[in-house]
Amino acid sequence: MFQHNPEKIKRKIKKPKPLTKERLEFLALRYVARYSATRGMLGRVLQRHIDKASYADKEFASSEAVRWKNAILNRYEEKNWINDADLAKRFIEHGKQAGLSQQKMQQTLLHKGVGKNLIKEKMVEAGEGQSIDEMDLDAARIYAKKKSLGVYRKTKDADPKKDFAKMCRAGFSFETARKALNIDFSEDD
Repeated sequence: MFQHNPEKIKRKIKKPKPLTKERLEFLALRYVARYSATRGMLGRVLQRHIDKASYADKEFASSEAVRWKNAILNRYEEKNWINDADLAKRFIEHGKQAGLSQQKMQQTLLHKGVGKNLIKEKMVEAGEGQSIDEMDLDAARIYAKKKSLGVYRKTKDADPKKDFAKMCRAGFSFETARKALNIDFSEDD
């Protein structure tokens, strides 16, 4: 029977590179080059690197690194490399075309670190004169068509309540889902 030799098998624990101001700048630049980021997203990524460095080296001055992080974030905002408003506008425009509910878009943008007021402002701009409810109804119709729900279903023997439940799980309100699927629940039990 095969036995492992514990001397041969030694786990190599990878020690992180020491975090300097230049290294943090490099990490921020690499992240911004790869992804369209908000201030909150980039801040979380840099904070993770700071936390990792302070865990590996107990003498690491994390308060100094937090000042570096804030300076980087401010400088990148001035250069417009991170722009919350632009990202929110593009995400909402894409969400309208993809059939995302306003609730789903709002939750995603909040998770990315965009403020509530900015999200509402960009939703109103993206509506182009439509109310938020009309915009949500249009998105619900797109979602129903995309997922073959309601009148867009290929087989007519499906349960409309299942389609309705799927719309509600996607973040559409009861009334919006009902209108998008043309379902009348008044004759049901």
